[in-house]
Amino acid sequence: MRLRSAVRIYLPTLVAVLALAATWPTRAVAIAWLTAGVLAIGHRPLDSYPSLGLGPTWREGPRSALVLVYYLIRWPRYVGGPVSLITLQLENALRRTIRRGRDAIFHGR
Repeated sequence: MRLRSAVRIYLPTLVAVLALAATWPTRAVAIAWLTAGVLAIGHRPLDSYPSLGLGPTWREGPRSALVLVYYLIRWPRYVGGPVSLITLQLENALRRTIRRGRDAIFHGR
């Protein structure tokens, strides 16, 4: 089990807040992503998710909302089946593209 630090929990939430505060198209994509997460995961208690290796204060109280947002943003990892495989393939392809840089996309280098 990998341990997660508080920064790893706060970062996806910060990205979601920035996406929701950005331009209208970005906000629409963020809302669509979060809506798909709610539809895919559904209403589940926090204890039904895998442990993040954080203390008990993260499972109860105000911090538990951040953990729920973390799971909601990263919903493809917690949904089984083909949806999970497709999103992981897209994520890997995006990482490869980013590593190659923008020049590789636009100039074919």
